[in-house]
Amino acid sequence: MFKTTLAASAAIAAIMALSAPVFANNTSATITVKGTVGAKCDMALTTQTVNLPFDPTGDDGKLNPAAFNLNPLSGGGEFWCNGANSTLTLNATPFHNAGFTGTAPSGFTNTVNYSLSGTLGEGNISYDTGTNSGNQVTQVGIFDTTNPSGTLKADQTNDRLIAGDYSATVTLTLTPGT
Repeated sequence: MFKTTLAASAAIAAIMALSAPVFANNTSATITVKGTVGAKCDMALTTQTVNLPFDPTGDDGKLNPAAFNLNPLSGGGEFWCNGANSTLTLNATPFHNAGFTGTAPSGFTNTVNYSLSGTLGEGNISYDTGTNSGNQVTQVGIFDTTNPSGTLKADQTNDRLIAGDYSATVTLTLTPGT
């Protein structure tokens, strides 16, 4: 009987040992999910050509500044950046008659400088091609701009414009920051 009691006691002890975790305290674990969103920029402004509505010279062959009073950003659009150190930079080149080579005679020119100013989102922008200066970086940080606007005005010149085709570029560059 002693062997039977001892065997029964051993069996009960084994069952208790196996079932001990059932009676343990609750435990928990934390799982952290991480991800990284990269700095990005996008521009939905269209590349466009803005033609002057008429010959920009008067009867005297000199520049008529009213011909240059136009909005080169009139195509509308949107641009944005999601990074805290993102930038929007403006650069522009003068109107230039590349078909004329050599030095312009006294009283004539093949280059017309202009100033560009406007509103892009919450920032103002300006650039003068005559001095290659202005507020080139107009936005810094996170921004979203819809329907930018601006005006382009030619600098007055007393020189006559040399006949030919003139062109200039206005370039907006978005650079994502972190």
